[in-house]
Amino acid sequence: MSNTSFNPAEVDIRTTETWSAQHPESGACIELAFGPGAPRNSQLQIRLLETLGAGWREHRSWHRPATPLPFGAPSVRDVPGILAALERRLEAAGVDGANDITCLPTGWVWIGEVLTHHLCRLAGAIDEVIYIDDIKEKFGSLRVYVCCDGAARAELQPLAEWAESASEGRCMVTGRPGRIRSAGWAFCLSDRLAALHGRDPQLVMELMYPKAIDPT
Repeated sequence: MSNTSFNPAEVDIRTTETWSAQHPESGACIELAFGPGAPRNSQLQIRLLETLGAGWREHRSWHRPATPLPFGAPSVRDVPGILAALERRLEAAGVDGANDITCLPTGWVWIGEVLTHHLCRLAGAIDEVIYIDDIKEKFGSLRVYVCCDGAARAELQPLAEWAESASEGRCMVTGRPGRIRSAGWAFCLSDRLAALHGRDPQLVMELMYPKAIDPT
């Protein structure tokens, strides 16, 4: 899919949260999924643990996009220009820390476009300043740390959760299905890019984080 066919305004940024409980001795596990955009029901979790009985304990919880983001990414040669344009849009909207958006790898640029669209939308609707504290890759998935002092804070955390969940299992070069590979550093790569990384890691890094070509 080309970048021209991707419209960040049409992306569903709701997530579905899943909570799980585990019985360590038997290895049994149960999962409880909440509806798209619905908050976790802690009272329901407590009642479920009580019903399950002795030996059961809370295990973990995670988010998944309610509607999966289409797989794909823009052309590598277009990435520096796209990220620079996103930075300018965020700056024009008054978002502090806009430069952090330029740290995205090629395969996650579409996520950055969705983030930019919604951060600019929120910035235009409130009087408070939105701050991007950090945008980075961590353990093969995207972390977005963003905050503000006003009412928009309630929308920022779900947006950050969506971005992280949308990046999971998405190749950092191609935007296609991938999985975590560890070679001194954790990357999410497709099988094809993982094989290429084994032969030429420098090339993969250049594809992942392409630099703008100086026209002079």
